[in-house]
Amino acid sequence: MNQQPIQLLRSRDFGSLLQDSIQFFIKNFKGLVVPVLLYAGPLMILQGIALGLYQANVLDFQEKMLSGTVSTGQGPFDQLFATYFSPAFVLSSLMGMLVYVMMVSLVNQYLMLYVQRGSAADIEMEEVRQGAFGDFLPNLGAALLTGLLIFAGTMLFIFPGIYVAVPCSFVFIIMKYEGIGIGAALSRAFALIRGHWWQTFFFLLLLYIIVSVVGSLFQVPMYLSAFAKIMHIELFASKTFLIIGGLMSSVGSNLLYVLIIVGVALQYFNLLDVEGGSNFYDQRIDQIGRDEAAEA
Repeated sequence: MNQQPIQLLRSRDFGSLLQDSIQFFIKNFKGLVVPVLLYAGPLMILQGIALGLYQANVLDFQEKMLSGTVSTGQGPFDQLFATYFSPAFVLSSLMGMLVYVMMVSLVNQYLMLYVQRGSAADIEMEEVRQGAFGDFLPNLGAALLTGLLIFAGTMLFIFPGIYVAVPCSFVFIIMKYEGIGIGAALSRAFALIRGHWWQTFFFLLLLYIIVSVVGSLFQVPMYLSAFAKIMHIELFASKTFLIIGGLMSSVGSNLLYVLIIVGVALQYFNLLDVEGGSNFYDQRIDQIGRDEAAEA
């Protein structure tokens, strides 16, 4: 029995936003997750290995601190910095950013094709790949810029960072669907969110809580390793087990994050419709269709 496609471009109340985001994620799980695993998966593996090694370094340092066997060749602050900001930490953070950018590129491309065609029936993986790879570098630039803005805002008593983070989450979807650059998309995001900040904040917060709670299941091996290290259970405290735990954490958490990307898109469509921009959006989709036909 064919499932009724979910109409993405329409206004929704808070409950419908949450329900439709989860339903779309579940109904289109294969179409969303397979490209993510295929094209962002290698980056997730590198992230997971680096995360496992980082966790091993931190646990080793903590054990030495508790036993009083920390090397005296360096000062305590130097050793602390070297442990918590090690090459493994840098690699894990870098891979995390690249994974996020690739996932945003893939999911937004899938959503655009879904809206164009009204369902997922005719979406080919190659179409998703081509569009996502073309968007990767602009999205990377947007990630760096919005990351700096959020960091700067957080340094100003935290809340400004939270305030900026909400509109910044729309920059990628706006760039994709409105065909504009990073600067224009950033200005557009702040204009679009005006009057709807609190609704968007609580909606995204709820999605983050759901993803965090479910994602905590993938963190169990990491928690088990930390406990095993304290209890001197070598099997579960080994680097091999920590790397396996890091891989589970990286892959599982990132796949769940696709739900948040979908939720951001649905809220964007909601605000666009509330703003009265459906006609603009339809024209934009028609233009994309004409561009694709011309290229063919």
